Amino acid sequence: MNDTHFQLALGGDLPEAADQAALVLEQAGAVLETLGEAGNGLQLLISPSYTGEGWASWAGTRGLKAFGVLKDGDAPWPGESVGTLVIDTAIRSAAGEALCNAADLVLAVWDEDVAQRFGAVWELIELCRRHGTPCVWISSRTGTLYWVGSSCFEELEPEKLRSVITAYGSGPLEPAPDTQTRIPLLKLGQTLRRAFLNKYRAEKAETTPEKDSLLLDSFSMESEGAGCEPARRKLLDKFRAFDKAAVGLNSQYQAVTYWRAVLPFLATVFLAVGFYAETILSVTSMSSGLRAAVAGTGFLIHGLLNLYVFFLSRNRGVKEKQRAFIENRYKAEILRVLIHLAPYGIGVDLRTMCGESDAAAFRRLAAEDRPSEQKLDAASSRTALGHIDEMLQDQISYHRASAERYSRVVTSLDRWNKVIFTVGFVTVILRALLQFYVSLFPLVGSINGADLNGYVRSFANMAALLLPGWASYFATKMNLCNFRYNLDNHTRMGTRLTAVLNRVRGLEERESVPVDVMGFVAEDVSRSMIQEDTMAWEHKLGDFSVTAL
Repeated sequence: MNDTHFQLALGGDLPEAADQAALVLEQAGAVLETLGEAGNGLQLLISPSYTGEGWASWAGTRGLKAFGVLKDGDAPWPGESVGTLVIDTAIRSAAGEALCNAADLVLAVWDEDVAQRFGAVWELIELCRRHGTPCVWISSRTGTLYWVGSSCFEELEPEKLRSVITAYGSGPLEPAPDTQTRIPLLKLGQTLRRAFLNKYRAEKAETTPEKDSLLLDSFSMESEGAGCEPARRKLLDKFRAFDKAAVGLNSQYQAVTYWRAVLPFLATVFLAVGFYAETILSVTSMSSGLRAAVAGTGFLIHGLLNLYVFFLSRNRGVKEKQRAFIENRYKAEILRVLIHLAPYGIGVDLRTMCGESDAAAFRRLAAEDRPSEQKLDAASSRTALGHIDEMLQDQISYHRASAERYSRVVTSLDRWNKVIFTVGFVTVILRALLQFYVSLFPLVGSINGADLNGYVRSFANMAALLLPGWASYFATKMNLCNFRYNLDNHTRMGTRLTAVLNRVRGLEERESVPVDVMGFVAEDVSRSMIQEDTMAWEHKLGDFSVTAL
């Protein structure tokens, strides 16, 4: 398959009474006329468990083709079909979950009797409400159109359908581009940060997946079913595009945070130069004019550093790069999960993960090369579990290696922070005592013509200014550069994903893998890798802003 049609799922039966059926079809036609604004036409999603055969002739008159979701015992769709997903289960809701995950909109006909089709129509409407899947249902009794929102009986307003069309028309799934706004000294910041991390062997090296075969060019899914490999390749190409864009933007974002972490101490150093250079350098043979020039240069650089941070705090490009990095990284991780689930027909609740607009773009991408014949049975479930196992192993290795890298940085910064803070605290106390001492017992004499009393005071003042600033430098670097957060997060995720991996392996050890548990596996993996991991640092980084000194 290679289309990007709007995915419309159908549910319920057309009424037997001709006048009621005509009223329902009139209302269905009005909905389709509105949806025609979606652009590329419609493709139906049907399931014999939920969709009455009467819809087949209606679809035929409109030239609409359907993709079927069938469970065990379901008869083939009598209308024109473009493919099927057969789920080897007797549980009806498995097909309903698949419809809700794949559909841009569900259109159902319901006579307001919960028992209709043995409760199937009400079940589908309730699944839509629970998943947040846009759903319109037509009362076969009155012809009234209802919208499923916080309740199932909200009268449909045109704006509701237009919001669905807007989400569908959000554009193709492409990486957020790098802003062209220039940020001075960005390259220098990248170099300094890289040098700092290399000192602790903490710079992330370029890596390729070692255990996750689905991310390797050398692997092929041709033996796992017709159409699986094109679907994997399409998702893999997108994953790599988003991953590459995120890595490039992350380097720039980290350079900005590194600058913001080190500049306060640098500014303090040059401020100290401005205040005390003339006195401290008076013991040398340097001329008074040159000493004044050094002091003036210190004040000037201090001002320029403050101006630079002010510029960063007001530069729109910094925030745009930050947003683009977060968006690209988040979508790359969603694609990583989809690569391991979508080719097997295992549904993912995209709306929960990324909202309606982005979910629509991911659904379009997954539908473009969806295998025309898919079967989710015990054999394909076991194969999918094997690949999920590989993905989790690869991610656990990544998190553990990252935690080890950041542990070296945090341990060193912590140690230096404690040592320099202690020395700085003692220096400040000694400076206070010195003030009392020299007031009571002034120092007599000079050093190279400089007053000893003034010289000692200036030197002590400079030390009392710089040492506490140096201690805060280590703490600021650890926090603003997210070294401690990254250590804690990677450690937590390594533990969390190990627990998920153990659950997956528990299923792999079973003699037969129940198809019905694959939805729970998909939810477990998605929640852990995307909602608990990616979303956590998305909020962390999203809250960061460069502030003036």
